Amino acid sequence: MGLSVDIKKQLRGFALDASWSIGDELAVLFGFSGSGKSLTLQLIAGLMKPDSGMIQANGTTYFDSSRLIHLSPQQRSLGYVFQDLALFPHMSVSQNILFGAKGVGVDEKEKRYREMIEAFYLDSLQNKRPSEISGGQRQRVAFARALMRRPDVLLLDEPFSALDTPLRIEMRSFLKDLRGTFRGPVVLVTHDAGEAAALADSIIVYSEGMVIQSGKTEDVFGSPADDRVRRLLYGQEDALRAVRRT
Repeated sequence: MGLSVDIKKQLRGFALDASWSIGDELAVLFGFSGSGKSLTLQLIAGLMKPDSGMIQANGTTYFDSSRLIHLSPQQRSLGYVFQDLALFPHMSVSQNILFGAKGVGVDEKEKRYREMIEAFYLDSLQNKRPSEISGGQRQRVAFARALMRRPDVLLLDEPFSALDTPLRIEMRSFLKDLRGTFRGPVVLVTHDAGEAAALADSIIVYSEGMVIQSGKTEDVFGSPADDRVRRLLYGQEDALRAVRRT
């Protein structure tokens, strides 16, 4: 079981051609801004349609151009945490979380809601609005909403990018703890090498719409495939020094 992606998408001035597979692990899509990482998440989620290829998750085909399969976002068993979190400002914490359980029966919805409230320590915040709680608390609300449907796959599009350093460290620890609750594939988009190293079981490195290296975190950091990967992982100066030594 896991997530398998083999897709192509042509946009104005940009071409994505990405192929990779992961198991029940946390994989980081890593690369500079504009390399196709967030676009890949949108295609997996069904928010955009690939031009060709296939997307499969835990035995279910979400997209297959050869068989004319293209499931709607609602038909895909996915949780999605956006970069801006996309919480509804006019709704309470409780209402935001429950919004993620559309299509779930009343009794089951209440059961899952109580599980999320307890798991993410939100009991005292249920009636507050997003503007009345901290950044870390908003993060937990977004994760709780994404997991209400008990998805097969969790997609995270740079959810910690707007946080200051102490809170980012706290949320990284939170995400590690989450792996004890959610055991399916998790795909995290980031361009922060430290975040990738701290969190990822595996890393998929993007450059200009293509995957240029993928593998276990320690293997990618220990043996960058080329100068582009070195530059991404260690910075320009370290990359240049590494090249001079080879």
